[in-house]
Amino acid sequence: MVRKVGGPGNYIAMVVDDKTLNVLSSCCSVYDVLYDGVTIVELISKQRQPLPELNALYFLSPSEDSVRALVEDFKDEKKPQYRSAYVYLTSRIPDSSKIIATLADSPTLLPRIRCLVEFNLSFIAYEQRVFHFGMPNALLELFPLPSPYLLQKVADDLVSFCITSGQKPAVRYHRNQLPWCEQLATLVHRGLEAEEVAQSDSPATTLLILDRSVDLAPLFIHEYTYQALAYDVLDLPVCCHTPPKKASLDTPIIMEDVYEYEVTNNMGLVERKKATTSEDTLQAIRSLPQYQEALSRYWTHVTLSEKCFDKLQELKIMTVGAVEQDLCCGVDKDGKEISASKLLAAVGSLVSDDTIQPDEKLRLLLLEFTQILGLDPADRAKLNFTQLPCHANKHRYGACVGVQHNVFSHEMRMLAAAPVCNIGQHANACVPPIHFLDEQ
Repeated sequence: MVRKVGGPGNYIAMVVDDKTLNVLSSCCSVYDVLYDGVTIVELISKQRQPLPELNALYFLSPSEDSVRALVEDFKDEKKPQYRSAYVYLTSRIPDSSKIIATLADSPTLLPRIRCLVEFNLSFIAYEQRVFHFGMPNALLELFPLPSPYLLQKVADDLVSFCITSGQKPAVRYHRNQLPWCEQLATLVHRGLEAEEVAQSDSPATTLLILDRSVDLAPLFIHEYTYQALAYDVLDLPVCCHTPPKKASLDTPIIMEDVYEYEVTNNMGLVERKKATTSEDTLQAIRSLPQYQEALSRYWTHVTLSEKCFDKLQELKIMTVGAVEQDLCCGVDKDGKEISASKLLAAVGSLVSDDTIQPDEKLRLLLLEFTQILGLDPADRAKLNFTQLPCHANKHRYGACVGVQHNVFSHEMRMLAAAPVCNIGQHANACVPPIHFLDEQ
């Protein structure tokens, strides 16, 4: 996209909206686009200095707000914001949208549009094997009644990812008391059937569409892998709830020049010293920005690891974690089944322990409520949780669950997470089956 419009000696401006900025930042750096001829990256929602001598690459989401801002840039025929517009959209324009009509009704913009391209990039590559759609409030919008627009938007974004990755997967879904997984699976299946997907050489894939009720335990248990533990106990900002990527717009271009100058200077120093000692060479390498940056990242992770271990001891997480694992698995470390009464006794012991933090107690109780089903209310009443706070990781499931048992039970019913089971039966034995889309 950038190389096709820009390129060596052909400098352009790049205009993005909030969503496409996140998409762009997730897959490349400011230096990458600057290297290919982009002189400036700006948000379309902000007031910008006119650059009528430059062509502009508009990388936008197909929203009416972004398109109206595009039209506004060329409202004045004699004083346009840019010389011409190359418009690239992250996904197909919805049939029900007024975007095409808005563009067609702008006589000052149409002559300046050089291309209008629809991509399949309506997702954010968060990590190497993780992507999301930038919808932090999606769960709240699904309950108690889902928005048809939201279901269609999620389906379109899933289809977009499948097309980009060259996959046409078999679609399976989780069937429970609520029909939303089936509805979403149907929309995705229709979308894939309507598209010509360029098949990759990878093996056949399966797309599993699940809701949170398929496994509630991960919301509450402690995870001991490094990344998950750090996010859990250190209260680090998560995912799209923070805007670190937006800082890329405020990074002066001159910083890239300084970086290149320092690298060239240090390498030249080594080359000029024909009789350089190994110590001099090592010192020159250490002065390189890449080395200093890598060393800084290394010590950051060392510090984070130390803080994680301190928190494990301070919060007695290893003690609590042993009971968490028993609750999740329904068996002890030796693989022997644990009775519901024994699990309740273990939870009650920790809840009554004054040295255990209230948040840890609440997590245990929430875990107990979701993993052991059909217990007598009198047994639950024995657990004292009237003064416990809201769950610290409420952002993981989009709601702050109250400490009242009836409130929590209502939330679980809304998540379709309470199948009918025998008294004291473990939740793992009650998970509804996965269905193929064509099964009836």
